Amino acid sequence: MMKRYSDDTQPDKRKIETQVAGLKSIITWYANDAIQECREACGGKGYLLENHIADLKGDVDIFTTFEGDNTVLLQLAAKGILSDFRAEFNSAGFTSVLKLLQTQLTDKLTAINPLYSNKVDAEHLYNPKFHKHAFDYRNRRLTYTLAMRIRDYIKKGVPAYQAFLKVQSHLLALGKAYSVELSYSIFCDHIEGITDLKYRALMEKVGCLYALDQINSDARWFLEQGYIGNTKSKAIRQRVERLSTELRPHIEVLVDGFGIPEHCMTAPITK
Repeated sequence: MMKRYSDDTQPDKRKIETQVAGLKSIITWYANDAIQECREACGGKGYLLENHIADLKGDVDIFTTFEGDNTVLLQLAAKGILSDFRAEFNSAGFTSVLKLLQTQLTDKLTAINPLYSNKVDAEHLYNPKFHKHAFDYRNRRLTYTLAMRIRDYIKKGVPAYQAFLKVQSHLLALGKAYSVELSYSIFCDHIEGITDLKYRALMEKVGCLYALDQINSDARWFLEQGYIGNTKSKAIRQRVERLSTELRPHIEVLVDGFGIPEHCMTAPITK
């Protein structure tokens, strides 16, 4: 993100600010969830001061509100997505924007049929094209329905500010969906540059686990939209468990990949 922000050929930084707002939120929430999992996995030893988990938990927790409250930042990210046509909310031009979004959704929906929504073979579920399609569809669908709701409120005479207040939960859902899609896209772009085929295959498996876990965690939404069926939802959950098992033997390599300095690994529990 720093590299993108420093690119002088892209003078408009608003898009990057939207991206940073969303990524900061999901990263710090993820850090909180991860440290809690680690604490519980260590049992009573996770409470011991000498193992530093309590200190780490305190440090991580503050970042959900530090440098911007995560909830507010996700709202900011969602509004940034709508910013390209926010000025058209009160004009006839907004209708054309909605038609464009609807057309894009219709194009995506052509692939969503009973055969696709219940396709469960490993080649399909592990394919990044499926993951990107799912994230892109969710992002577009949430953008379209959010824009429709705001338009309907404004048509009823509700001021734009009040209209946004009435769709807060929708804004948060769009902000998170956008951020997840962005993080996965950046990850996929990065692993394309890995020349070592062994490590590349390992990272592809990590990315696949992330994507399927995200789809699984929002399975209710995908099921409601008819994007996945019951059979596929169950298969995705099983694949998440299987990938976790397959990655377990590689945990040392994956942790070493963060390059944590030795002097930071002094807790007795790390030995």
